[in-house]
Amino acid sequence: MIIRLTEEQLLSIINKRINEAISENFFFVMLKSIRSLNGRLKYCKEHLGLPIGKGSSRVCFQLDDDRILKLAINNKGIAQNEVEGRPDCYLDSMDIKPTVFDETDFDDYLFIVCEYVLPANKKDFPKMIGMTWNKYVDFVKTCICQRKGGTPPIDWETFRNIIENNEKLHSINDYIANYDTADAGDLCYIRNYGLSKDKGIVILDTGLDDEVYRKYYQ
Repeated sequence: MIIRLTEEQLLSIINKRINEAISENFFFVMLKSIRSLNGRLKYCKEHLGLPIGKGSSRVCFQLDDDRILKLAINNKGIAQNEVEGRPDCYLDSMDIKPTVFDETDFDDYLFIVCEYVLPANKKDFPKMIGMTWNKYVDFVKTCICQRKGGTPPIDWETFRNIIENNEKLHSINDYIANYDTADAGDLCYIRNYGLSKDKGIVILDTGLDDEVYRKYYQ
């Protein structure tokens, strides 16, 4: 007899296993006190289990159903943590990035603690933002043209009407125009978006600004 689990049951099992992997002996103050990059990585693996994501500068661990930890594994990771994690009342009010929690290392930015969000897919955009994914990509490209010049996919009158009547898109435009995003073109790829329970569509990584890009990636 084959028992077929519903998606909800499967997610429940996965979440239970994730939570069981989190040690009660994990402490943020202990993590911060470990001065070596390798030592911090070892501590997280021992107490949080395997990473749920890894890039060239940071490793992500799940803390619980609502939070993840982004651990810097080199200096460029620390720089990105600082950009993404430092308090910014205006950017935070836009509701376009996952929440950063108080457990973050606001002194050295060795790690930040962020809201856990699900990956977004293209079908989410009509429901959450009011336009198809392809139309949204045209919108982002028009925001970039406004900043850097060029011929926009959306005429300027239509563009102004969009940002005047859609708070989320107004915020996306503000972010691209005013926050020195190193490669705003990355926002044309679905992999860079998530779904927040409270904020809807959010940008997954806001840590790569022009300064970090010039110093560590160019």
